[in-house]
Amino acid sequence: MSKTEKIIERIYIAGGIVLATVVIMSMSSCGTSQLTQEQVKINYELDKLWIDYKYESDSLINEFYKK
Repeated sequence: MSKTEKIIERIYIAGGIVLATVVIMSMSSCGTSQLTQEQVKINYELDKLWIDYKYESDSLINEFYKK
C-alpha cells in the first residue's frame, strides 16, 4: 500500500468517526425528555425485571447446553 493510499484510508476513518459522533450527538439531544418521578420508578422496576429475566433465561440456556 502506498503512502497516499494510507493517508486516504486514514482520512476516511477519521471522517467516519466524526460522522458517527455527530449522528449520535444529534440523536441523543433530540431524545431527551422530562420524566415524572412515577415514570422513573416504573422504568427502574422494569429494568430490574428485565435483568432478572435475562439472568434466568441465560442460566436455563447454559444448563441446557451443559447436558
